[in-house]
Amino acid sequence: MQYVKVVTTEDGGSRFVDIDVEQTEVPFAEHVPPLLVSQPLPVQGLVFVTTPPDLRETSHTPPRDVSS
Repeated sequence: MQYVKVVTTEDGGSRFVDIDVEQTEVPFAEHVPPLLVSQPLPVQGLVFVTTPPDLRETSHTPPRDVSS
């Protein structure tokens, strides 16, 4: 997946940069098909998760505390 990052240019301006995030298909939650999950990034443990469209309307308890 990609996200857009705003970076400072040498002349003091800014520009957008597309950042690629590697994801691996892993079992992430009980009774949910494997999801594409990134490794934590050095931003207090941020992860990106891509869910299939049919799961976006389904609620469930997180399988683990992802805040640490």
